[in-house]
Amino acid sequence: DPWVEARRSRDILDADGTADRLRDALPLLDDGERVASVGFDGAVASALERRLDLDVLAIVDPDDSTTERRARGRAGLVEPWQLADLGTTHLLIGVRAASPTTALVPAEARDAVFEARGARVWLVLDAGRLLPQRLFDAVATANAADPALTTIDTAMAAIVVGPNAVDTAADLVGRVDCPLANELLRPF
Repeated sequence: DPWVEARRSRDILDADGTADRLRDALPLLDDGERVASVGFDGAVASALERRLDLDVLAIVDPDDSTTERRARGRAGLVEPWQLADLGTTHLLIGVRAASPTTALVPAEARDAVFEARGARVWLVLDAGRLLPQRLFDAVATANAADPALTTIDTAMAAIVVGPNAVDTAADLVGRVDCPLANELLRPF
C-alpha cells in the first residue's frame, strides 16, 4: 500500500538520529584545533549548533543565502584554500547521496579535502542517502551537469556517520538504507 510506505518513510526520516550520533562522536579538541564543514545544513548543522565547545569553520555556497545565514550564526565562513592555515583537524562533508563507493557532495568538498590535508574527513549521511549502486548511478548521472555538485570516493573518509552507526567507508556495503525501486530506473 503506497500510503503505508509513505508513512513508514516519513517516520524513518523523522526519527533520523544522524545529528545526535555526529554530535556525540565528535571529539573534544585542543586549543587552536578546528572542525570545518563543507556546507552547513541537515545533520551537520544540527550537530554543530549543539556542540558549542567546538571552534567551527564553514565553507558554503555564497549563492545559498539561507545556508550562509545559518552558518554565519555558528561558524566562521571561509574558502577551501584557507583551511590549510587554520588548524583544521576534522573536515565534515554533508553527503547529498552516496553508494558504498562514491558520494555526491558539494563542489567545494574536493578542494577542501585537498587543502585540509592533515584533517580527518568525515562523511555525514542523513537517513535515506545511502543508495544501492544502480540508483546512485542514476542520481549522479541526473546531476552531472550541476556545477554545485561533484563526486568523491568514499574511501577517502576516515569516518562515515549515519543514522544507525559511526563506521568506516568499508562498512558502507552492508548499510544501504534506501531500497531499490526498479520503477524509478526504467526509461519512459
